Amino acid sequence: MDIPHVISGGVYRTPQHSRQVISCRWLCLNVTGLIEAKETFPDGTPLPARNQERPSISLRFPEFVTNFHYGTNRENWVIMLEMPALKYSPKEHMLYLDMGTDRIPLMLQRIVPEGEVPVLQEQFRNMTLLSRSALPADRLRADLIAAGLFQRFLPTPEPDSRAAQLKARLDDDPTWRLSVLEHCRDLGQADVLREAFRNQFLMTPYEYRDKQRKSLLLSLMTHSEESYKAIASQLGLKHVQHLNALVRKYFDCTPTQLRQQYHRELPFIESNQIR
Repeated sequence: MDIPHVISGGVYRTPQHSRQVISCRWLCLNVTGLIEAKETFPDGTPLPARNQERPSISLRFPEFVTNFHYGTNRENWVIMLEMPALKYSPKEHMLYLDMGTDRIPLMLQRIVPEGEVPVLQEQFRNMTLLSRSALPADRLRADLIAAGLFQRFLPTPEPDSRAAQLKARLDDDPTWRLSVLEHCRDLGQADVLREAFRNQFLMTPYEYRDKQRKSLLLSLMTHSEESYKAIASQLGLKHVQHLNALVRKYFDCTPTQLRQQYHRELPFIESNQIR
């Protein structure tokens, strides 16, 4: 996925009552002065209402419609982005990052704690100024600031939600001691729980567990000197042959080829030989 590219940025401080159809991807910081805002998705469905009393950071997408009213103490920043990976799902009324094989849902807006407002004001000011520079390095700095702000829009699962409880159980069972179905049954209402997991994480618990095993396998193969038998045991596999099959499935190579690809040994050099 490419990082966002800042096209331009600016701050608005004058009172205004207007209606606007958004023409490109926006990254916004609303600090003060919002009296009213009524916004809709392209099909006319209302967006969640903005909190008029507290600062917020938000994402907007082309064809969203905004009706807004700002007063005399207005301060709102708008950064226009070029970012093909940021997409909109009309069916789900959801913004997401297209990661190729995965979709990562994003929140449309987040309240900003008062103590963090000056930091965000400085970041938006820097993006605005750097995006006007003729120097490629400055424009890259603006893009990297924008990329860092996207972490604020990642959803935070409620720790006591049923889906989060199932995720925690799967995380604590890397050897697959229990099946996904057994974990679901332990928490009750397996069908409902699987659906809740898919709705929250945009993948089934089976897909999550498979990706989790792939990540753990790659980490063990590339960052440890353990034997293949030991690695197989940590993955809950009874035989090294099962490890061979798993590496072939995920990476289309042998365990030795995978380890050599990422973990090549360099010749040892005595310290007194280094100049």
